[in-house]
Amino acid sequence: MAPRFKQVAKNYKHAKFGIVYVDKKPGLKLAQSFGGVMEQGLPSVIVLKDATSATKQVSIVKGEPVSASQLKASIEQQVAGLSKDDKGVYVRQGNTEL
Repeated sequence: MAPRFKQVAKNYKHAKFGIVYVDKKPGLKLAQSFGGVMEQGLPSVIVLKDATSATKQVSIVKGEPVSASQLKASIEQQVAGLSKDDKGVYVRQGNTEL
C-alpha cells in the first residue's frame, strides 16, 4: 500500500502526508494514538480534518488495500470544501494558525 500512497501523495502539493510504520515502538505508539486505527486493521489511511483533536479523523482505508484511483477519490471526497491557507495548503478545521 505504501507505494500507492506515495504515488497519490505526489499529486497533492497542497496537503501534508505521512507514513507510520508500526513495526517499531515509536510508530506503533503513534498509530495507537489515533483511535481505532489498529482495531480497524492495516493498512489504514486517515484524514485529519479537525486541528483540535487527533481523535477527530475520517478513516478512508480500513484494513484492506485499495487502488491508487480509489485512494485519490476518497481523499478528494474528504478535502472537498476545506479551506486553504495563503500558500494553498489545506487547513484542518479549527486551525487558527493561518
